[in-house]
This record gives sequence, C-alpha cells and structure tokens, in this order.
Amino acid sequence: MHKITDLSQVVFIRLRDKSGIIQLVCEKEQIKSLRLENAIEVVGKVCSNEKAPEKIEILVEDINILGKTYYDKLSFEINSLKSKAALETQIDHRTISLRRPEMRAIFKIQNEIEAAFEMVFEIGHAYRAELHNTWRHLNEYVSLDV
Repeated sequence: MHKITDLSQVVFIRLRDKSGIIQLVCEKEQIKSLRLENAIEVVGKVCSNEKAPEKIEILVEDINILGKTYYDKLSFEINSLKSKAALETQIDHRTISLRRPEMRAIFKIQNEIEAAFEMVFEIGHAYRAELHNTWRHLNEYVSLDV
C-alpha cells in the first residue's frame, strides 16, 4: 500500500507493485487494520474512472493482509516528497529505497540505455593478406563490426 486517503465516507488506497500504481476504492470499515506498506490481497470489481491515476480503479469487496510492515520503524519515509535520509542509509536499505518512484526511474533509464546497446560491437585488428605495389595500401587496420 503506497498511500491512504481517507475522505470520511469513502477511502482511496493507492496500491503499488512492480508494474505501477492503481487506485482502490473501499469503505472505512474495510481498512481498520491496514497501515502503509502492508502487503495485501484485494478482491473487487475493476471499473474505469477518468479521475483515477491510471484511468481505472478497483471497487474493493474484500481485503486480506498478507504481510505487515512497521512503517514507523523504517529507516526513512518512503512516501514523502523528498527523502531526508543520507545516501549511505538509502544504499544500505536499497530494497526499501527502490520503492520511491524517483529511485526506480533511475534504474528504468539505465535499463533503456542498456537495451539501446544490446547489439554486439566488436573492435579488433584486421590484417590484409594482399600483395600491393605502393606504400599507400593498408595491410593492417582496426575494424569495428556491428
């Protein structure tokens, strides 16, 4: 669970996984024991909503907690706009820091750059076994094969 927005009659939960964030719509009674960063299982109906973050949302029928997190005991806040933790702390707790969208964005960009260079490049010396009559002919050069 990424974020909980309580509007008294209805509660919006932004649920995060590796593919992105989706909005859940539920009643206040359904979320009494839920806390940020809990791992949950949701059963509900998917419907479209132009105001939802991804233009779709889930109307929750049932929520089960799969794993609890003690958010107040984490080394730094995941859902704040700006991280106040030192770089060393973020690196020491990398699995937690990668839950932040801006940290994941760094790795997405890095992945795209690596995909661009997915082709095989070979640089090597090439030697010509040709007879030549002038000094202008090359009998050895460096080749780049793509």
